[in-house]
Amino acid sequence: MDKFSPSNPYEESGERPPRTIKDAARELKRLQAEQDSLEETAKGITKKIEWLRYSLLPRMFEDEGVEKVRYDDIGLIYIKPGLRASIPAEKKETAWTWLKDNGHADLITETVNAQSLSAAMNHRFKNGKEIPENIFRVYAFQQAVITK
Repeated sequence: MDKFSPSNPYEESGERPPRTIKDAARELKRLQAEQDSLEETAKGITKKIEWLRYSLLPRMFEDEGVEKVRYDDIGLIYIKPGLRASIPAEKKETAWTWLKDNGHADLITETVNAQSLSAAMNHRFKNGKEIPENIFRVYAFQQAVITK
């Protein structure tokens, strides 16, 4: 089993890494809080982008009766129709049959969720059961966890 060992970003950036457990734990907690804040900021930005892209600009183009606009400092802007589709869980078999019957069988794939696979392999490992490493790529690691 391979051991997961990420590269040292402090070394790569020329920064000095924490030297004590307390300093390393404090840095981990600070970075986790910063990451959480950035993720919240990114979610807010994503919401604004989606509203501008899918609601405000299409409505403005329709209200002004224009198909496209070019601005020197922005570029060409136009509205492009689109469509998203998904299959409700209760309709999966019916949808798969329809896809096969209508020439879209190549869209059907079986997948395994990576987190679920990792959890299953972790469970096997903890219970002393074999993990076929000739089939799966498995990395062992240790991680620090901070709880309140």
